[in-house]
Amino acid sequence: METHPLQSHRKGRVIERSETASSLPQSDLATVVQNLFGPEKSLVISTEAAHSLIVSCAVERPPHFALTTHTPTHPFTIKPQPNKPLTLPLKQIVARLTLVLLTSVAAVAQQPTPRTLILIDPAHGGPDPGAKLTDTLSEKSFTMAFGARLRAILATTGFSIISTHESDPTVTFTTDQRAEIANHAHPTACIILHGTDSGNGIHLITSELPPPDDTYDPDAHHPIPWNTAQAASIPQSLALANQVGLALLHSKLPVLVTRASIRPLDNLTCPAIAIEIAPLTHDDDTTPVTDANYQQQIAQAIAAGLNSWRSRQLTAGAPR
Repeated sequence: METHPLQSHRKGRVIERSETASSLPQSDLATVVQNLFGPEKSLVISTEAAHSLIVSCAVERPPHFALTTHTPTHPFTIKPQPNKPLTLPLKQIVARLTLVLLTSVAAVAQQPTPRTLILIDPAHGGPDPGAKLTDTLSEKSFTMAFGARLRAILATTGFSIISTHESDPTVTFTTDQRAEIANHAHPTACIILHGTDSGNGIHLITSELPPPDDTYDPDAHHPIPWNTAQAASIPQSLALANQVGLALLHSKLPVLVTRASIRPLDNLTCPAIAIEIAPLTHDDDTTPVTDANYQQQIAQAIAAGLNSWRSRQLTAGAPR
């Protein structure tokens, strides 16, 4: 059974849209109707069949097309009738059929993009302050603030958002606990946020675990080792890091892409990347991580990268 391109943890079937007949010229429709019901022809049917035909068909009768009640030897008989027909112009039939086709195409075109569930994990918290970014700012406070900014932008671009925590916990919040929250929520992707006072620009990190080999069966029900839970999602995680990295570069932000075996990245069962934000250094000018415009630029680029990744996954079909 196939899996929805964006839900690697869930089983389901992807139904491709069938092509519409909107490209059929109106002249062809008119020809078909006129050839079928030519001049001086009428359709004679029984009373019951007439009622069924009127109920089931929402098209007008063509010119010289008489509807009468009759009880012939066969319920459907076509023959000339002297009766005055109930007629409407052939153009109205074509117009009605064309309108139905155009309405169907419009309905398909207006289908909204499926909402994608993204989990944001601000690193550190509680008794664990993380790195000291400035004299007054800890890493845990920075990731919480940036996580809120990113959540607001993603929510306006068609994503559903959840977080491992939206306030500073009062007790120790371990990486295993955060991974458990993420895996239980079954998100489409996880974004782990970090901050640093060293380096330049944005660092994108994916797990360095090896991807599964060709013998791996995603449909098999087998236990997933905790320390290598991310392995099956490595291809999608690398694709996600690539799209986010391209979006950041498009925003003229320096990017460093790397791989590392760290928690909770290795313990997640969905596509996941860690994003570490460093000051922006250009020549002798340095923009700190606390700069609101700098943070906004990064958050918008991350949202653009996620949107691009989502579109590619929907188009190509994501492997599980």
